[in-house]
Amino acid sequence: MDLGLIGVIYNYGVSIAAGYAFWCILSATLHEYAHAWVATRLGDPLPRLMGRLTLNPAAHIVWWSFITFLLFGVWFSANPVHAGPYRANPLRRIAVFSAGPAVNLVLFLACWCAIAVLYPAQIRDTSSLIELRQSVSPGFDRQLLLLLILGANLNGLMVIWSLLPLPGFDGAHLLGSISKSLDRVLFSPIAFRAAWYICWALLLVTAMNLFGSRALWAIIYRSAFDWGYGLAVRLAAYLAN
Repeated sequence: MDLGLIGVIYNYGVSIAAGYAFWCILSATLHEYAHAWVATRLGDPLPRLMGRLTLNPAAHIVWWSFITFLLFGVWFSANPVHAGPYRANPLRRIAVFSAGPAVNLVLFLACWCAIAVLYPAQIRDTSSLIELRQSVSPGFDRQLLLLLILGANLNGLMVIWSLLPLPGFDGAHLLGSISKSLDRVLFSPIAFRAAWYICWALLLVTAMNLFGSRALWAIIYRSAFDWGYGLAVRLAAYLAN
């Protein structure tokens, strides 16, 4: 039992699980609000009419997302925007459907920058995240560090997850804005049904660690993590000068 919120509680305790839940709800809410806000600014009345132009998480979260969150650690939210009105204007479509991943990218960078600002001496004196955690005194400082690391990691994964080229994901909308023929293929009824099967297959394959799937995700995850940690190291060195 090492996936999802249940796995986090089992392996790391309630306090870390609470931080994980906090970042999941906050990040998903801001992701969907960004879609709604940009669409509204571009003249689309749908997000406001659907009650999605709000920072209330209840307006964005679908009920079955609680199940996937508990079991797999993946949080799904309802997209407040439909692609139809934007198909005639690819640039507007790109603006609307890149807004969510952009917010997660900003949160990813903000967490690593906060780590660099709050723990510059520790970052300069250590060479890995494990050493960094051990160098911070137990108590509030270490809990805050862990919370920021959770936020960075989760938002990095949300950027990758939301940009998957599957119908219903932001990545498919961005690809569809490039080519009308590709758009027709990605958003055909068959593709939508296939996307659900693929999505659930990815979750189950990862949960069961079939075909070395966790190793592949670990490589992707580690790449984003190393990039963020490197940013924190460079920023800490810059602040020291």
